[in-house]
Amino acid sequence: MTHRKSLSLMRELTLAVVPLFFGVYLFAALLETYKDDMSARKDLVLDFYRPMREAQADCRATEQQLMLAYGTQAGTYTLMLSEFDHMASADPATLTRDYDVLPRSIIESNNKITAQVGELTTKLDVCTRTLYRKYEEVALATATYDQFLDIARQRDAAVRAPYAKRAALLDEVAAKFKPGSMMDTLRQSLTSDVDTAEAKAAMKVKLHAMGDPAAELYTQLAQTEQAILKVEQDTDAQLIALFAKEVSWRYKRGLLRMLWPW
Repeated sequence: MTHRKSLSLMRELTLAVVPLFFGVYLFAALLETYKDDMSARKDLVLDFYRPMREAQADCRATEQQLMLAYGTQAGTYTLMLSEFDHMASADPATLTRDYDVLPRSIIESNNKITAQVGELTTKLDVCTRTLYRKYEEVALATATYDQFLDIARQRDAAVRAPYAKRAALLDEVAAKFKPGSMMDTLRQSLTSDVDTAEAKAAMKVKLHAMGDPAAELYTQLAQTEQAILKVEQDTDAQLIALFAKEVSWRYKRGLLRMLWPW
């Protein structure tokens, strides 16, 4: 009788301990899996999402600088023409060597901004390719590639018109306008003898024939770049919302995601 009670007690004890043992083991396994899952999410932010945002900020800053540089370039051409008009109409006695510094400094500023436009254009081309490669990587890492493609197609359609306009403007400047020629003419105006009214009028016509279209061209380039920037910023906002929502949802689900992945 005592032996039977002992066996019954051992059986009950076993039935109580075994589930507890496996429960603790299962909990430990789930906890370890949870830690690994959290580490993977952290890597997703550090290795993919954060570099994407940094590249995005750098690229948009470059695009804004290019837009402003085009506007500045248009302004320098307008300023040069206004200054020459002043020189052509002013009393020659007031145009001393000291005054000569002003138009020359405007020419130097134009040369610098022209070089800056070239550098920014190259930098923007590179950073745009880099940024969209990072967008693609984040889309793959967050399983949102199909949505990314839809947004990218919308972006491509939206920038097609301003891209075409920019290309046409640049073709026009290459065909009709040579910045070096205008700079040479401006330098000639500072060194040549244009004391007579006829000489001043002829130089004025020559300068405005080149300068007015140039100022208008760079104004349009600035406006076109602004339109492109608007499309890119709208696209950025859509992609950030898409990726951030997915990353946030992965953190939010936490341990429940392992237990109920559906």
